[in-house]
Amino acid sequence: MGGLAMEEMPLSALSEQARKIHLAASESGVDRDVVKKGCEMFQKCEDMIRKLALFSSNETKEDISTNNLKYLLVPYYLAELTEKIIQDDRIPIVEASYAKLKEFFSFCEAMELVPDEELEASSRGGSGAPADRRALKVDLAL
Repeated sequence: MGGLAMEEMPLSALSEQARKIHLAASESGVDRDVVKKGCEMFQKCEDMIRKLALFSSNETKEDISTNNLKYLLVPYYLAELTEKIIQDDRIPIVEASYAKLKEFFSFCEAMELVPDEELEASSRGGSGAPADRRALKVDLAL
């Protein structure tokens, strides 16, 4: 991490380091301490994003700065990395990961980042398979 403590790192550097850990954990097995460190880094990123007020509930997707788009994925990355934590009782790990995914999806819906047809398919219990999406588009066109 270049000698800087996590608390001293700017958001951009911290998120980049955390994403490197996420990538390494996704491609191969990494040490459990590294995974936990990555989770801590993403949690710190979330705190910084909140304190900097990068995203507001009264904003739309058009209001988000292009430079800040990458920070939309922080809860998603945290959810994925949380799943890789190794401990005997997996239930709290799965619940924490699920909570972060729900947070991410809710934010995407609030920012209107999810296409309407995807929301419809989801609310109807659609599988999201390509054939199902195509059938939905055909139905909507008629």
